[in-house]
Amino acid sequence: MPETLVPKISVIVRSMDRPMLREALHSISSQTYANIEVILVNALGGAHRPLDGECGRFPLRLIGSGGPLQRSAAANVGLENASGEWIAFLDDDDWLAPEHFATVLDALQHSAGSQAAYAGVAVCDANGQAIDVPPFNAGFSAERLHLENYIPIHAIVFARSLLGSTVRFDESFEVYEDWDFLLQLVQRTAFIHVNAVTAFYRAGGTSGVGINGETEKQKAARHRLFDKWKAQWSGAQLDHILQFARSQGTPEKKSLSDAQSALHQAHQALDEAHSALDEAHAAREQTQMLLKSRETSLNEIAAQIRELENQLADREEAVEIAKGQLYEVYQSTSWRLTSPMRFIVRAKQRVLRGAKTVLRRAIQHALGQTPWPKGPPVVTQGFAGEAIVQPGPNPETPLVSVVMPVYNACRANKQFLIKALDSIANQTYKNVELVIVDDGSTDETHSVCQEYLAAHPDLRVQYLSKTNGGQSSARNFGIKASHGEYVGFLDQDDEWYENKLEMVIPWLANKDIDVLYTDSDSIDGDDKVTFGCIHGKYHCGWPHPKSSLDDVLFKDIFVMPGLMTIKRGAFEAIGGFDEKLSGYEDDDLFLRLYERFKFFYLPKPTLRWRMYGDNYSFSHRMLTSRVYFWKKLIANYTDEGRDRYRVHMISLRFFWQFMGQAKMQYQVGNALCWESFKGAREIVPSLPWLQRMIFGLVFFFPDRRTLPLLARTRSALGQ
Repeated sequence: MPETLVPKISVIVRSMDRPMLREALHSISSQTYANIEVILVNALGGAHRPLDGECGRFPLRLIGSGGPLQRSAAANVGLENASGEWIAFLDDDDWLAPEHFATVLDALQHSAGSQAAYAGVAVCDANGQAIDVPPFNAGFSAERLHLENYIPIHAIVFARSLLGSTVRFDESFEVYEDWDFLLQLVQRTAFIHVNAVTAFYRAGGTSGVGINGETEKQKAARHRLFDKWKAQWSGAQLDHILQFARSQGTPEKKSLSDAQSALHQAHQALDEAHSALDEAHAAREQTQMLLKSRETSLNEIAAQIRELENQLADREEAVEIAKGQLYEVYQSTSWRLTSPMRFIVRAKQRVLRGAKTVLRRAIQHALGQTPWPKGPPVVTQGFAGEAIVQPGPNPETPLVSVVMPVYNACRANKQFLIKALDSIANQTYKNVELVIVDDGSTDETHSVCQEYLAAHPDLRVQYLSKTNGGQSSARNFGIKASHGEYVGFLDQDDEWYENKLEMVIPWLANKDIDVLYTDSDSIDGDDKVTFGCIHGKYHCGWPHPKSSLDDVLFKDIFVMPGLMTIKRGAFEAIGGFDEKLSGYEDDDLFLRLYERFKFFYLPKPTLRWRMYGDNYSFSHRMLTSRVYFWKKLIANYTDEGRDRYRVHMISLRFFWQFMGQAKMQYQVGNALCWESFKGAREIVPSLPWLQRMIFGLVFFFPDRRTLPLLARTRSALGQ
């Protein structure tokens, strides 16, 4: 959902400007929860080191009072400046797991009225290493909280509405001020316990929760706390507290309870062992049946091999007989006499083949067509084809925002949309945000997406809707709502390979890379790979990586948006997609990025590009975009037409695209063929003189006669 609809959490950090502060702030910046503000209270007083960017995409405010603050006073300063619906604390020497706030808020949103929840907290040493101490992860008990503070302050998230005008930290406490604050909260709401360890506590702090023996200072503080609260607790509350303390039992009762619990666990383990044994027996019987079946199959295969060996022996005998007959022919007088005739026939065949090749190349040159090069495609890797070494893991885990525009995505087959969503949900790299932009769909796209998202609550996603404006408009709209350091795209009927980002992210540790793009496979409507590695095996968009601007201008590049991972700053610097284009918008984006930023090519397929039916290539929007893009390239990249070489090469590219589309549309009875033919006619004046002269004559005749003739002429359209 949009960030504005996600309740805000205000995280208050009481800072003594210790070295561990950066680790604490980094744990906030890594949160999967979308709407967080950080209030850093300068409790040390005086100057505080700058912390620009330490919380990533989340805003950070540094607040102080001009002098040093006790922990309780610093906490109150934070509360006064919090604006979120929910509030949490984090000391500058503790830290959180990335899923902490998302996990706790999810429990609160599914609760029946509770306004505070806490998760488990693991105990670590001064270096952040786990120590052999059980985590703070006990279930909620108000009576136990009255007896002892067993909930670290940074484990809990509570509603700001609980504060009212009186709930504050007691600034007379130097120790146990957090415990006192929790006692105030528990008077107003029950706590929810989330049975998951998602926070970390560095042993040796001063928050009132510890693992070491109680000091005289702590004992005195505990006495002061009970003196404060005994007057506020009712007789019923005190009775509950005493009953709870009594229920903990004598050592003998506790030992008996522990023994009974251990016995129960032993019974459970025994039952599980019996179940596992039954499963093992069943598996053994299935294995024996399978072995018997395999033995029968092996006997059948052995019989087939013997039959094939007999057939091979018969054929070898026949080959030997044929060799003898052929030898007799070669030794015959007639064979020697006809040798000159055979030489003449072979020479004639070679001449004819060469002549056909020369003629074909001459025709292609005259028509201005550039054939695919022979031999393997020109595909290397890196920035410019250099030898590179596979990188190690990226020490950072940047957020990648994936924008998926959808428009009537169920009109052909809603499973295409579901598989596209699966390919994001199943990414092995998990720091991903999906932004779905519904571009004015009128079919069941909305309901299918909502049903899918409800079934995948762990998927970080926004679902946005807008009036129809085309893919370029939808992608730009989605990027504005996203939060990722890097952005990517996926069309509604394509699929990412599940390890796409896992392959890409290690390379992005190199900050010189502004845009990384990869190879692709193409698939049909039945999910079968029709062309594997379209760059590496089929010359599509050759060469890769691009070596010059002309490589991008003069031919289609076959780099769909789904193949690119782009720094957000680079995308925004060029203004995103040209919204006048709904076709060729990928070539246009690539071109404008290529002019200003550094590209890196990874020659591995990361996308399954679905090609089925005539899909989008026969639409009126595509035809209009083709005309617009041709004119845009001529206007912006030919020095106002003075660079005639570029004018000719760009125009030849689009002329043959119009001609090829006109032929295919005519053959399937699509009425757009006449518009495509008209587009080719419009480009003729910009062609080189030879092609201008040839096609000037061709277009002299009426379209209704010329197009059918050209559609039947294979060589004329290079098909």
